[in-house]
Amino acid sequence: MDQKRSSTPTPNKRIENRMGELSPTSKKRFGRLSRNMVKSKSHPELFSFENCLNSEEQMTPFFAFLCKIHCEETYLFYKDVKAYGETLLEEHRIPKAYTIFHTYLERNAIKKINVDQLYIGMVEQDIKKNLFSQVLFQNIQQQIISLLKNLYYLRYIENLRI
Repeated sequence: MDQKRSSTPTPNKRIENRMGELSPTSKKRFGRLSRNMVKSKSHPELFSFENCLNSEEQMTPFFAFLCKIHCEETYLFYKDVKAYGETLLEEHRIPKAYTIFHTYLERNAIKKINVDQLYIGMVEQDIKKNLFSQVLFQNIQQQIISLLKNLYYLRYIENLRI
């Protein structure tokens, strides 16, 4: 008897949508490569958190893991704030600052991140005062990096060892 598949996207489909067009073969290859390297403990420098942030090849499976545990907004915030900080002209930073604030920091934000309210208040005050320095989100970015490194990345590496 044939059963029709549900039109509701499966968790894997949601990950594919968030990751872009990455073939299932590529995802398996990244996962297998990562697991084998972690199990053999060869090339530990390849699995440093800093290397992962700077390598698209290593970030792809880590981002898939973040999507799987519904925490992808932390990395997306990191990327957006990094791009904001690299923007030299203040006139180009202003719309980015508003977008970041409304997307991640507002009370009813679409991709609300869990960070210290004190820092959110400081950012909100700077935005109200039209202060759009390149380090506007620096304190929150440090919290996000700490969260990514000390919680999610450790869970990801531990998950690879299983």
